[in-house]
Amino acid sequence: MLERKIFNKFNNWRISKDKKALLVKGARQVGKTTSIRTFGKKNYKHYIEINFEKTPSAREAFAGDLDAKTIILNLSAMGYGPFEKGETLVFFDEIQSCPAARTAIKFLVEDGAYDYIESGSLLGINYKEVSSYPVGFEEQVEMYPLDFEEFLWANGVSSDVIALLRQAYERLTPLPDFLHEQMMNHFRRFLIVGGMPEAVMAFLTDNDLKKTRRVQATILDGYRNDIAKYAGTERHLAKRVFDAIPEQLCKKDKRFVLADLEKGASQRKFGDATQ
Repeated sequence: MLERKIFNKFNNWRISKDKKALLVKGARQVGKTTSIRTFGKKNYKHYIEINFEKTPSAREAFAGDLDAKTIILNLSAMGYGPFEKGETLVFFDEIQSCPAARTAIKFLVEDGAYDYIESGSLLGINYKEVSSYPVGFEEQVEMYPLDFEEFLWANGVSSDVIALLRQAYERLTPLPDFLHEQMMNHFRRFLIVGGMPEAVMAFLTDNDLKKTRRVQATILDGYRNDIAKYAGTERHLAKRVFDAIPEQLCKKDKRFVLADLEKGASQRKFGDATQ
């Protein structure tokens, strides 16, 4: 299990007064579900996970009245539980697939019996229509891939070494040559492996960059499919724009130029797909 900085935010949320539901946003595959699951099982007597894409039937619990008592009864009838007041975390995963559950958060938080965390892909959360957002009843945090410090943790670098590295950075003083070379080796690996947890774990497990690259390619395919799902009739153009990003942004001026996609490319044709 990778150590992630997001756990600090989760713990601060858990002990906060006037607790709201926690919405964890972020791109696919950055480790949201795994981190929430680990946190929930460690800190609560009862952890209940409801994935609206994996179990579409769970959406039926929110098909009628959205008061807390009705929803909890519906979920209990479906086999979710046990629900024990003050001892239960309910995790709604892929929340974008059940907009009614997002609306119901207001009433569940008002009830105050249980803690709630929501999560979903950033694209889905941004593009799915919700009839009424739980304004004032939801705290949002965004999760990203591993940063370099988390990558060092994963590679077993001690906190003392990381503290020395931070101190040298802040004071603009050089590290000893040996430490400098070791940190640069880690940094070069980080540039190749990246921060996606699955890719990092593949590299740490086998030290095989070919396997790591296959994992990265699979993640990219998932991103393409996710983008296409929300692009409507523009999906083929959206994929072309997506695939052009690396080549376009590695240019000196770091600009994405529509005309480079094809001869005569126009804002009229590619504008929606780019957005």
